[in-house]
Amino acid sequence: MVLNSNKELPFVTIVIPTFNRETLLSRCLKSLFDLDYPLERFEIIIIDDGSCDGTGEFLLNNYNLNNGRIKYLRSEQNKGAAASRNIGFSQASGGLIVSLDDDCQVGRSWLKDLVETFNCFPAASAVGGSVVNPTVSSLAQASHIIEFSSWLPLGSARRVNNIPTCNIAYKKSEIEGVIFPEELKGSVYEDALFNHYLAKSGGVIIFNPKIKVYHYKWAHNFTKNDFYESQARYATGFLKGGFKAHGVWGRFLIKYRVFNLLCPRLIFMFLRCVKSRIYLFQFIRNFKLILSGEWFRNKMIYRGLS
Repeated sequence: MVLNSNKELPFVTIVIPTFNRETLLSRCLKSLFDLDYPLERFEIIIIDDGSCDGTGEFLLNNYNLNNGRIKYLRSEQNKGAAASRNIGFSQASGGLIVSLDDDCQVGRSWLKDLVETFNCFPAASAVGGSVVNPTVSSLAQASHIIEFSSWLPLGSARRVNNIPTCNIAYKKSEIEGVIFPEELKGSVYEDALFNHYLAKSGGVIIFNPKIKVYHYKWAHNFTKNDFYESQARYATGFLKGGFKAHGVWGRFLIKYRVFNLLCPRLIFMFLRCVKSRIYLFQFIRNFKLILSGEWFRNKMIYRGLS
């Protein structure tokens, strides 16, 4: 279905948590104001999670805040992305609430693609898309495959159990009473559990790989230490409750943690990458680093939180 008049376009709220990422946030906002979507049909809510890098000053100097187009909400304490999203979602005016990360850039048709996918799948509670890595370094390629191989820009639209909150939209009416678990601050499993609870309540989540965001997470001073710290956050989140988002498989791996040492996810990463020459080449080229990161994560899960 093609939307051809502004009257058909729903009013949308885009929620962006941010913390000490002034440069990345600037890139993100620039892409949003270049959208092929009427400015009067969407609002942006920015939740500043206690930044101390000049993010607030940057926004005040470059944007007319709280004028109906951008709402700027600031927390004096860093409470984590889950708490920020809960605040942003609670303040949303749109019938569709889009979750986007501050280190992502979108294409001009991104928002219309989200809306059109909802129209093609009227039973959908949520619609999201793929995550693309624009950074060419080995660390970036390995991280992208480890963390986002389930959401590569491959295949056709289909039902899934989870899509990261860097590229997903929800019908506001479908997520009443569902909140991001703030107790998992920094563990990067808040979004998976939010979607898990939504799916358990009967919500339908549709993944459309055509809906792309370009993730610049790895573009600015991303080091090998950052690479391993990211895997540590995944491991901690898995142990603290994130395993529930993986259903029977997750419960098995938390009960018999020794099986994590076999790094079973490597098989699924490889099979996903096989569908594309580009990603297969990246998987093979960076296999040593991918294996190292995956082993580090799974060794932490095996050892537990004690």
